[in-house]
Formats: sequence, C-alpha cells, structure tokens
Amino acid sequence: MRLLTIIILISVVICLFIVLHKFVLISINKKVILTILSLGFIFFVFPLLLLLIIGLQSTPAPPPPVITNGSFPFRLEYEVEGERYLIEDTLIAEYDKSVAGNTTTTARRWWNSNIMSGENRFVLKEKNDLRITFHPGYAEYYMGDLCQGTSAKSNSSILLQPNITIRVINLDGRISTKTLLIEEAYEVLSDYGIVIISWSHAELVVNNFIERADSGEK
Repeated sequence: MRLLTIIILISVVICLFIVLHKFVLISINKKVILTILSLGFIFFVFPLLLLLIIGLQSTPAPPPPVITNGSFPFRLEYEVEGERYLIEDTLIAEYDKSVAGNTTTTARRWWNSNIMSGENRFVLKEKNDLRITFHPGYAEYYMGDLCQGTSAKSNSSILLQPNITIRVINLDGRISTKTLLIEEAYEVLSDYGIVIISWSHAELVVNNFIERADSGEK
C-alpha cells in the first residue's frame, strides 16, 4: 500500500509538471490554464486520491495468532573491564488485538510485552558521555510474529529483537545512537571494554495466524 501511495504521488507531480511546463512554453491565457487545471484535478487527481483513501481504509485486520501468550526466561552474562555481571529475568508476552488499516495506520497485530522485574532496559555500562544498554526484545520476536510484512533486518524489526544500544555524546554536543542485534554487537562492545560471555533465552514460539469466523476484531 505504501508503494502504491508513492507511485500515485509521483505520477501526480509528474503530470502537473508536464502540464505547467507546456503552459509556460505556449502562452495560453490564465483563464484557460485554470480551467484545464480544474478539470485535471476533478477527473484525474481527485479520483486517484479517493481510491487511495478507500484502499487504506479497507485494509483488513490481520488474523489473530493461534498461540496468544507465553513466558520467556532469558540470561545474559557479561564482563566489564574484568568484572563479571549476570542478568536473569523473564519476558511475559501476551496478544492484545488485531486492527484494520486506515488512512493513518497500517493493519497489524498488537502485543503486550512485560519484563517480570519491571526493568525497561538493562544498563551494561554508563560513564560520562557513554551509555550502553541491553534490551531482551519484545513479544513479537518471541511469539513468532516478528516481520508482519517487513524485513527482519529493518530498523523497526531490529528494535523488536534482543539488542544493544550504544549512546555517545560527541565533543560537539551531538548525541550518536547505534542499535545492534546482540549477535552482531560482540566485536563492537569489545571496543568499550565489554565482553559477552553468554546469552540465551527460552525457545521461540512457532506461531500460526488463522482467521476465525467469530473473531470480530477491528
């Protein structure tokens, strides 16, 4: 749907440019120009926009999952400048609802993620202008609903998976933030004196998503 939106907008801009360019080259009086532009909007631009809005509003809600909840213990053992630390906790995942797409949001499934200890992000190292944190990921990752139509390597998908965020305040005051999948962060973390000794979590759910006749979700 987003691709269709981009194609339509580009087409509209190109057509308007061609029309205006021709009007500049051939001196037609302003009344004729306004008349043609009005007709073009009524018979070309407006129907396309109307189709776009109808298409977005009619995007159905995705089917609900077969498995709707789960508990996932995780364990991260690491070392900072020679001193060992251990993080052990549990992520609670629960399906919330499926919503249809409209003009402002895309159709998707919503999940609730809660870490049993109440933590949001675990701080691995914090010193002056440096802050390095760990997040175990969200329900979508553990419940087999990671992509929802996006690439597993996209920025939004990386944030749903176990990740490391490195936040640095530069000399000029600007803040640089980098988020990496935990499996990709080992070498980078070593530059900051952090060594990941072990990382593990409970087995991921292999889920299925089947439309239910009585679901009635919107």
